[in-house]
Amino acid sequence: MDEQGFISFNVPVEYCRALIVEARQQNKRGRHKLPVAYAVWRPLIEAGAPSAKEARGAVTMLEPWHFDSETSRLAARGSELYKLPEFDPWLFEPFSSLHPYVHTYLNLSASHGLTAGTGRKRKTAARLTDAQKREQEMLVDSVLDKAVDTRWRLLYDTRLRRQAALFHLVGRQAEADLISAVSSELHPDSGVLPKDQPFLRTLVHRSLERGLVQVMAEMLENASLRSSPLNFFDRGE
Repeated sequence: MDEQGFISFNVPVEYCRALIVEARQQNKRGRHKLPVAYAVWRPLIEAGAPSAKEARGAVTMLEPWHFDSETSRLAARGSELYKLPEFDPWLFEPFSSLHPYVHTYLNLSASHGLTAGTGRKRKTAARLTDAQKREQEMLVDSVLDKAVDTRWRLLYDTRLRRQAALFHLVGRQAEADLISAVSSELHPDSGVLPKDQPFLRTLVHRSLERGLVQVMAEMLENASLRSSPLNFFDRGE
């Protein structure tokens, strides 16, 4: 996987089993059918698997931090998470919430000589005036005000704490602490508005920059779902 450019972690088997047990419990509560891949490999996966009680011994999600002044100072560095390759794939979901803003953001960037999603951005960003930067930031403000609600914040809070647990597991404690601080600020109880959170602002900027590619990917996916299979045995011929 590493040779193909995918980021992977070496983790204990117990951690993997704990994730599987948690997912299976959620599956049962939601009364969803088993995924085909799980159903096929179920005998091997569950052979010797621990019980749900035993699996809880493996930490798959860190406990939430209390949001105080020290946590706030650390969370102020939230945009630094995007310096980590593990966070490069993190984009705003559901992306459909960003659709109304994509073309405006890309047109704004293009009008100031920026090329979204390429290395040229770093070379041309200096051309932006303060007024032009404010236009971009105002658009991000609008996205965060309208697209981020309490439910979304709670969902990403848990996602971040799961990611923090993985970094903690492999001994990358400084990064785990930064993720935990960002998660604490993201939780609604922090009282910090989404537009005042550096991690969220960077998340939206990245997502809008890649918006055109994302929109095209969604269009291709929807088109493939609507298309009929090719008929190589047309009786009319």
